[in-house]
Amino acid sequence: MYINRSVDKIDIYYQQADTVRTFRLNKGVSFNLQQDNWSNQNLPSYFVNKFRNENLNNADLLKTNLKNADRVKDILKAGTIKQNFVKVFSNVGKLFDQASNITKHLIQGLEK
Repeated sequence: MYINRSVDKIDIYYQQADTVRTFRLNKGVSFNLQQDNWSNQNLPSYFVNKFRNENLNNADLLKTNLKNADRVKDILKAGTIKQNFVKVFSNVGKLFDQASNITKHLIQGLEK
């Protein structure tokens, strides 16, 4: 769409940690096609990768998403969907704990 100029506007959003709302998006960057030129010279993929990497490294966002997922699992009806969700969520929580421990040890090792 960007390269072929098949649209005249592209907005790219990123997720923000929010303890109240389950999911909050902020507009990160806009591209507007003006006289056959884009208002931003970077490719949209640059910002998608940038925002994705920032979100993946944002511990507050990861914690908020895990808390929100925990709240959602209680809303789901009993049955296969809930069982699968709980199973996946418990694995994600364990992985997050492991990643936190590894990060702590790496930081301690670098400080020595």
